Amino acid sequence: MKRNILKSGVFSLLIVLSGAALGNTSLDKDRDSIKTETTSTLEVKIFPRSNGVIAVNFKKRTDETVEVKIFTYGGEQIYKEKVSSNEIVSKRYDLSNLSDGYYYFEVSNGNYLVRQLVEKKN
Repeated sequence: MKRNILKSGVFSLLIVLSGAALGNTSLDKDRDSIKTETTSTLEVKIFPRSNGVIAVNFKKRTDETVEVKIFTYGGEQIYKEKVSSNEIVSKRYDLSNLSDGYYYFEVSNGNYLVRQLVEKKN
């Protein structure tokens, strides 16, 4: 009986820790806010600017490469870029030639992934 209680406790702890680890991935549907995700080695801010431009700012270690991907709301990848220079990066992505709507931005350093939904409108 004590073993079953102990196993249940350990299993519950693993579920809680798994949820905390998955907490580093963000799917933010609050379209008008600036979302900041922080991990031990990657801090990311993604927010819409004017005229269909989306700003992506992140801080990374000098020795790591960060990958930025853009997806349509339906999941089709439309852009991919690897960034290996600078510790503090400020990028602007011009989506003005695309239809108004929602797009996912993913920023990853291989260990952590930040994913955010943003609304593009002209």
